[in-house]
Amino acid sequence: MLDGLAFLPTQLVNEGMAHLRMLAPEALMPVIDYFEATYVTGTYRMVMSAGKMRFRAVPSRFCMECEHGNNQRRCQD
Repeated sequence: MLDGLAFLPTQLVNEGMAHLRMLAPEALMPVIDYFEATYVTGTYRMVMSAGKMRFRAVPSRFCMECEHGNNQRRCQD
C-alpha cells in the first residue's frame, strides 16, 4: 500500500495518505505514522530555549517537490 504513493503526483500525496489511513488495519497504524512523519509531513522536536520548552519543526527526509529520484541536495538545485 505505502509503495503506491510513489506513483501519485506530489499534490495528491497527502490525500493518498488519508486514504491509506482509512483502509489500513489498526495494527499498521504505527508503520503508517512513521512513514508519514519520515517521508511526507515531517515531525516536531522538543527543544529547551531560555528555560522554556518549545517545538521545532523537523522537515521530512525527502523533498516531495524533487521529481527526480536523487534527493542528495534536497531540491537545492
